[in-house]
Amino acid sequence: MVIRTSRKESMLKEYTKNFDRPLRSRRIGPEIECTAVCKETLREPSVAQVTKLFENMAARDGWKAEKEVLMTDGGLEEACTGASKRIGGYNVLVTTDVGTGTIEACIPPSVSLKEAERHIKDIMGMVCEVADMSGIYILGLGFSPVSEPSSNLVMPKPRYTYFTEKVFGRNIGEIALSSAAQCHIEVSSDELPRVLNVLNGFSPALIALTANSTIVGGEFTEYLEFRGRAYDSLVRSGGIEAKRVGIADRFGTIEECYECMLDFRPIFTKRNGEYYGYNGRVSSMREYLANGKTETHSILNGSRMDIKPELVDMFFLEGTVWWDARPKGVYGTVELRPCSFQPSTNDLMAINAAALGLVENSREAERMITRYSLREIEAARADAMANGVRARIGGGELHAFAEGMLGIASAGLSSIGEDVGYLAPLFRNLERMESPADRSRKRLVSIGKESEGRDDALRTFVEAHRYSL
Repeated sequence: MVIRTSRKESMLKEYTKNFDRPLRSRRIGPEIECTAVCKETLREPSVAQVTKLFENMAARDGWKAEKEVLMTDGGLEEACTGASKRIGGYNVLVTTDVGTGTIEACIPPSVSLKEAERHIKDIMGMVCEVADMSGIYILGLGFSPVSEPSSNLVMPKPRYTYFTEKVFGRNIGEIALSSAAQCHIEVSSDELPRVLNVLNGFSPALIALTANSTIVGGEFTEYLEFRGRAYDSLVRSGGIEAKRVGIADRFGTIEECYECMLDFRPIFTKRNGEYYGYNGRVSSMREYLANGKTETHSILNGSRMDIKPELVDMFFLEGTVWWDARPKGVYGTVELRPCSFQPSTNDLMAINAAALGLVENSREAERMITRYSLREIEAARADAMANGVRARIGGGELHAFAEGMLGIASAGLSSIGEDVGYLAPLFRNLERMESPADRSRKRLVSIGKESEGRDDALRTFVEAHRYSL
């Protein structure tokens, strides 16, 4: 299909510009998804509990309530679904992700790891305190350990219901139980393709060192890291759509990345505070741009509106491209996604440090990953989800691959005067040949399906895995 050249090129120019803002230093923006469970049941908290948590948070000095319409048995009702505060010139939001049991905290962009650490401790400390008052535990786990995947776990925001019913047509409860330690790193348009190649290329090592999703529904799974498998299963069709999960192809320019994403189907966008889903005739962003004007329907109330393409539509498309590292044009960053939420602030900071170090030393990092084919990296990624640090890559041990990655990240941090000590938890996991999931398995080894005292053992396990500052 031929796209109107002027519109396509105009949007590309706007998109590229967002990656070329003047920077005094490269900023880091942690985006934390943490697992929340009800103290009493150990399962995901109810919608009422979660909204009460945010109401309690909004009552804190400087915080305000963020409200959104939810779908309830009584119809559409407005509820408190988050709390926000201005910190360091940025609007910081704490809300829910797809699941009622996933609390998401967007940490202010920071100019150093030390500043990022301070923000994480302040914000997560407050989240844990308010959660405790609200009858909720915040766990240092990447998956809710007792709940079983179910569509009932999905936060009843209309756009998530739209995902379930109109887009995927099936239960997305596995995603609803997932939580991650994500990280945004500012990059220029020239750096973007190389950084995407590097962070996607090192995905197997990052998964192996941070795997933290060993059980579901109180039972062992065959994986140490279930999050990646859950996201990979979102897209079951073949063709180009299958490429919107996992790791991206290797790109040489920002234009190649942009062109790749144009072939994906847009899922939803936003105008005037209202979310809109595209009608079934729109098969790709490329087609949407070619039409120039596409009839869409409102997710909330079914009304229809003709929407002309804008840059914001590209930003919403990026949010539904589930690569392990993906561009985020709205921020001018690359977002690292595959790492589970971690047991403590120290472990979270190790992920931020690794990402920053690899970006700062991206040329050396790219030289290392290009020794391996994409097929070898994809196979190693799947192996890492199952076997952690004991996985293999390209006929060799993933352990050596991960060691090389940490060496490159260390050199990158040293080059900008950052403390290499932040990487210590990852070096420790490498030395001990274990991930957080391996340690969790050891704690659960005595729990059998019908074993006596199993409920008590699960409670002990959950309480032992409360997030640590």
